[in-house]
Amino acid sequence: MDPGAREPFLSSFLQRFGRSSFDIGFCMSVTMWIHLNHGDRGLLEFLALLASLCTFLLVEPQPWRCYRAAARRLRRLGRRDFEHFHSLQIRGDMAQSITHILTQQCAMELVCSFGSTSWDRSLLLFKSTSAHPQGSC
Repeated sequence: MDPGAREPFLSSFLQRFGRSSFDIGFCMSVTMWIHLNHGDRGLLEFLALLASLCTFLLVEPQPWRCYRAAARRLRRLGRRDFEHFHSLQIRGDMAQSITHILTQQCAMELVCSFGSTSWDRSLLLFKSTSAHPQGSC
């Protein structure tokens, strides 16, 4: 979704229910795709938006090996790499990177790390540290 359209759409949805934020947001296996298709800036903006709209946020980040596997699949199909793959500065331990972004830049705290899923992915629960999540990042 176009970032310019995303915020008004979500705000309109919340207003219909007399809310300014969601109690909880779920971000399951999507951070890699946002990161690959929209770069570091896209990932940072996405996480900032979620943090600003959610009291709690449950994130399942894909590990870096999944990024490499996705790029490899494209090459095997004879297609070009993801536009941002080689220029990404946020790399390595993605669970740690996302935790750092949300806790240091987006006014959230890590409440619980639920270990790993059957796909060896971390499941991380964050909570907004501000009284009103709207605009926390």
